[in-house]
Amino acid sequence: MPEEDYCHQITKSMRKQGQIALHCIYGLSDPLAPVGIFATYRGYLTLSDALGEIAFPYKQTKPIIDLLITPKISPVMMFGNTVAHWQHENDTQATLFQCALEQDQTTKLYYWNVQPKALPKNGVIPLSTLILFANPHTIYVPIGITPTKETANMMLPAMYVKKGINNISQSLYLLNLKHLFGSVRYLDKSDAQRAISLIKP
Repeated sequence: MPEEDYCHQITKSMRKQGQIALHCIYGLSDPLAPVGIFATYRGYLTLSDALGEIAFPYKQTKPIIDLLITPKISPVMMFGNTVAHWQHENDTQATLFQCALEQDQTTKLYYWNVQPKALPKNGVIPLSTLILFANPHTIYVPIGITPTKETANMMLPAMYVKKGINNISQSLYLLNLKHLFGSVRYLDKSDAQRAISLIKP
């Protein structure tokens, strides 16, 4: 009777809203297919490649980056499709780290100093925060000092993915936010005296 018990478990879970589609996705997907981790920074959204690397254009002057690991965030809109900032959901797990690039005054060598940071009480996540969409317990971030080299690009310390990460669930969730990421579109408006270029989000 183990097969009947298994069928009853599947039937019970499929009664929940949205579970049928989730089971279909799992059944159609290839478990060996390479699936990356989604991340966002300064309005850019990307997926890690086959080597697990994520690259973003560097959009700040200070060598200090906040790293947030959470499966869900909520956008707070400014107007149209323009996001004012991201909001951390109180009932969602999240961990925040501060990655600071520093230089040893004696040896003149550079290193990353990664330390845990308290989540903002108001839940506001600045757009300058690097966000990894994953459950915090599935990502290992080394705490402390990691040696690095001074280059034109800022390379954060290596982070490690543990077993149990659910990439399919995160991919489905990102479909809700995908429309908020895109290039700026320009519209030309002409009147009797001048031509004006408008930015459309």
